[in-house]
Amino acid sequence: MTPADQGLFAAYGRTMFSVQLFEQALLALVQINQPEPPEATGFDDAWKQVEPLFRMTAGQLRKELQKQGVVSEDLLGELQTAVNTRNTLAHNYLLEYRMRTALDSVTPQEAVQEMKKVRELYHGLTARLDAVTHEKAEQRGWDLDDLGGLTEEDLRRIASEVESEEER
Repeated sequence: MTPADQGLFAAYGRTMFSVQLFEQALLALVQINQPEPPEATGFDDAWKQVEPLFRMTAGQLRKELQKQGVVSEDLLGELQTAVNTRNTLAHNYLLEYRMRTALDSVTPQEAVQEMKKVRELYHGLTARLDAVTHEKAEQRGWDLDDLGGLTEEDLRRIASEVESEEER
């Protein structure tokens, strides 16, 4: 692997980080549009309501947003493009990069610039999704910086459950 390839891999990592932030923004918007659990609902029951959302793929989250009817058709189209791009990045990009550089159809420096453009796409979409999420939160009277009474123990338990699921 050449230093130029290493630069591309670093850019790819930054881009995939942007993709993860995009997926979290999708999840947040889907989640905020779920019906509120009754006031007396305990943490475990509330967690059961939202846990399936955390298992959804980006494509499934986009479809859920479409069902909820909370974003425009134009934005849904952009989200579909982003989901498709995400899938290409996750499943094919590095192989395609190797093939393209072997055939001299792209230089590592050009590929780094492509990654930068893709990152900008995700940054923009994430900002737009976050803005809609914050608008919905304000409509519900929610402060998104408030953990809603979650304790450190709750957060440790959630992290432990996620880790044990990942080990399976």
